[in-house]
Amino acid sequence: MYYVCIQVRYVCMYVCTIHCATFYKSEAIFSLQYFFDGCFLGSIAQVLRPKRQAFHISSPQKSETQELQNDYDTAERIFENQHVGDPDEILKHEDFFNVKPLVKLSDLFDARVHLGHHEGCWNQHMKQYIYATRAHHHIIDLNKTVKHFQVALNVLSHIVYRNGIVLFLNTHPHFEYLYQRTAREAGEYCITQKWRGGTFTNAGKMLGNIRLPDVIITSSINSFGENLLPLKEAAMCNIPTIGIVDTDCDPRLITYSIPGNDDTQDSMELYCKLFKRTILNAKKIRDGMT
Repeated sequence: MYYVCIQVRYVCMYVCTIHCATFYKSEAIFSLQYFFDGCFLGSIAQVLRPKRQAFHISSPQKSETQELQNDYDTAERIFENQHVGDPDEILKHEDFFNVKPLVKLSDLFDARVHLGHHEGCWNQHMKQYIYATRAHHHIIDLNKTVKHFQVALNVLSHIVYRNGIVLFLNTHPHFEYLYQRTAREAGEYCITQKWRGGTFTNAGKMLGNIRLPDVIITSSINSFGENLLPLKEAAMCNIPTIGIVDTDCDPRLITYSIPGNDDTQDSMELYCKLFKRTILNAKKIRDGMT
C-alpha cells in the first residue's frame, strides 16, 4: 500500500509540474520544492494557486504621479476661487496647499507609527503625546500625530513655494539610502554621513558661499543620537527643523515636532513619502503660478 501511494504521488507531481511549466517555468521549479518538503495536497494547492492569480484582472491602483496631479489640481482650484493676487496672501489661508488630506490616521496605524519604546527609556517631555501603555511599551496618540504632521507639511509647503532649500538629515545607517532617495526624487539635499561640527555655525569657512538650508527634516534624535549637534547648530542659525520624535526623544529640540515611531522601515517610508509629495506639490504650484 505504501509503495502504491509513493507511485501515485510522483505521477501526480510529474503531471502538475509539466502542466505548470507551460505557463511558468519558475513556478514549476518552485512547486518541486513544495512537493518534497510539504504535504501532498498542500503542494497541489501551491502549484495551482499562482495559475489562478495569473488570469485575475484587478483594477489599476492610483499611481503616485496621479496623486501628485490631484494635489496640484486641488490647490490650483483654491487659488482661482480665492483670487489670490499677492503671494503673501497665501499665508492667510489655513490649508492653501491642501496638505491635510495627505495625512490619514489609518495610514499611520498601518505603518505602526503608534508604537513607542519601552516605558523604561522614555523622555518625560513626550508625556503629552503618549496615549497609553501596553505590555510595558508606550502607545503614541495618533490623533496628535495627525495634527502635528499637517502643521509641519503646511510649513514645508510654504517654504518650498518661496524657493526654500530643504535638507534631509539622518545619520542612522539603516535609513541612509531611504533619505538619499527621497531627497534625490524631491530635488533637494541630504546629509547621511557623520556630521562635521561647525558646518552651520562656521559655514563661511567650511562651505564658502554655499547657501544654508531654509528648513531641515530629520529623525532618530534620541538622547544618544548623532543628530543632536546639527540640531543645536541649526537653532543657533535660526534654521527651523521638522522632526519625527519617538517616545525616547526630546521634542523641545525640534521646531515642528511630529510624534511617531522612528525605528521601523514602514513608518519611515511613510514619512518620506509624505514629505516628498508635499515638496513636489508645492514646486508644481510655484512653477505653475509664475
